[in-house]
Parts: sequence; C-alpha cells; structure tokens
Amino acid sequence: CSICRDTLYKPVGLECGHVFCRDCLLRCAGVLDHEGTSIAVTFRGRQTVQNVARGEALSEPVDWLRRDKCPECRQEGVFLTSTRLRHVEACIKRVDPEGHALRRGGGVSHHHL
Repeated sequence: CSICRDTLYKPVGLECGHVFCRDCLLRCAGVLDHEGTSIAVTFRGRQTVQNVARGEALSEPVDWLRRDKCPECRQEGVFLTSTRLRHVEACIKRVDPEGHALRRGGGVSHHHL
C-alpha cells in the first residue's frame, strides 16, 4: 500500500487504477481514526468503502465531495465505485502469510509508518 507502505490488507481498487488498504483509504477520507474507529459514520454490519461513501455523501454532501479523491492521483468521485479485491488478498495470503496474519491481528510490520 502506498499509504502505509505495508502489505496490502483488505485491498480496495479505485476506478483510477490505484489500490490501497481499505482502512488506509478510509483514514485518508477522514472517516477512520488511526485505530480504525469510525469517527464520522456508524454502520451496522460490515464497513466498506462504498457504504462509507454513500453514508458520508448523504450526511455531509459538500464536505464529502472535497474528500472523495484518490490519495495518489487526486481523481474525484472514486469511492462510490470502489471494489474490494478479494482475489488480490487471496494471493497475498499465499505469498506472505506471516505479513497478512500480522495485519489481520492488528499488528504492523517494522516498515509500517
């Protein structure tokens, strides 16, 4: 992930082609704090980038438009069309099982910023 500089965890692909960890993307949008706690919107069930984008867009449309940008290339309007890349995560689990298990457990590797 180009945000945390660690193994991708719960990778999300954006329309522009960039891929990030789900929580890194939500932190960039100002929706999650650094512990992964929602600071803007609470959802029942799973928290996905698309659900957060929809909720944020409804609750604060003007502010959300300002934050709905790819952290890498700054293309706007990419969160609503984001896609969870489960096949990429499955490959990462096979290639780096220790790194993936560490991320799943809430840990960070030595090169995580």
